[in-house]
Amino acid sequence: MKQLIYICIALVAFAAPAQANDARVLELVKSLEAQTKAWEETMDANQQRQLAAIRGHVATVEAIRQADTDIRTAVKSCEKHNPDMKEPLQTSLRNWTTAIEAHIKNSHPRLKQMVAGQTFAKQADVHKYIRDYKELVALQDKKIKRIPIHGKDECEDLAEDIDDDSEEINELLQKALVLDKDLNYTE
Repeated sequence: MKQLIYICIALVAFAAPAQANDARVLELVKSLEAQTKAWEETMDANQQRQLAAIRGHVATVEAIRQADTDIRTAVKSCEKHNPDMKEPLQTSLRNWTTAIEAHIKNSHPRLKQMVAGQTFAKQADVHKYIRDYKELVALQDKKIKRIPIHGKDECEDLAEDIDDDSEEINELLQKALVLDKDLNYTE
């Protein structure tokens, strides 16, 4: 499961624009790169940390959302092909949901706080940057062909992985989203 999340983060953070045929994807990539470069040319070290924190926050939330969607799709497929596994799969899914739900909910006000507290750009420009990034992630995600699992062994592994990783994902999100500390961009 951790590998799935790390892969999602890598796909989101390092999507290769050269492979993108979609004009909108290229437009978004160029726009985000140009905006990042323009901001970085005038940033001090603290402002660089602010941008990195905002980008990391958004990338983490988007990766977790996609992982959640993929897990729910896999559980649904497993339940359809293995009705006898419905109860353990639903229990695992509830554990997963419990692990991520509060973090995702709390990530919204935290991001607003981060955008309001940054000093490198107008808030409206940062919000546009975030919207463009999320759109890029969604467009890139549509290009990934997913093959649902349904074999009994695969589904048993899925339930086990969800159970094993729910607690770890809770800790990972707590650290990655820095929801347990006040914002502090200075070292």
